[in-house]
Amino acid sequence: MIRYPPSQTLMRHILGSSEWLAPISHHGLVETPFEGISSHLDLDEILVTPADFYELRRKQDPGFMARVESANLYEIFHYAHSHGSGFQSLNANRRIPNKFKGAYARQNPFGRRHNLRERLGAAELANPEAVGELREKLKAPAKTYVRQKDYDFAADKANLAPLPNQFITGDSTTKSIAYSKEIAKILSQYPRAYEPVPEPAAPQLSFRFRHV
Repeated sequence: MIRYPPSQTLMRHILGSSEWLAPISHHGLVETPFEGISSHLDLDEILVTPADFYELRRKQDPGFMARVESANLYEIFHYAHSHGSGFQSLNANRRIPNKFKGAYARQNPFGRRHNLRERLGAAELANPEAVGELREKLKAPAKTYVRQKDYDFAADKANLAPLPNQFITGDSTTKSIAYSKEIAKILSQYPRAYEPVPEPAAPQLSFRFRHV
């Protein structure tokens, strides 16, 4: 099955007016990329989970860091979704016009029909190297994003990352366009093929006839 990358316009409708979710989703995707496991995730999960990861890494949340160290991928995701603000922000700000609902649905082929635990277990089996790399990236402290000139003049750049001015100093529309465009560009590099989870077999009905 093929899933084409989301457009910049669709990204703006998904991220909505949130000035919180778009930046940290972008930062999370940059620092903890998901291309190795994206074929097992819906777009909503690909956008929200790195944001939750970034938020918890920035706080150095001890529960999250303990799970990154030794828990399986599902337990890491579950903790992040339970203790981060990503899905709350997504659900509050997402506005999908009718003409984009089909495109949006195609970006989320798994939905409630398929269990996240099963999908992440399949991801660990299919690409253990990618999962190991993700785990190592999650152990690193989150970077602080600053204007290019602030980065250039900083004495210690170890935990800083520069951003163009339109990501930081523009109005909300300018920043929304900039982040939507950049996130769509990142996701355009992700694998397009995905493997749908097999539907469970329907129970076999048996009929017994009573002889009279």
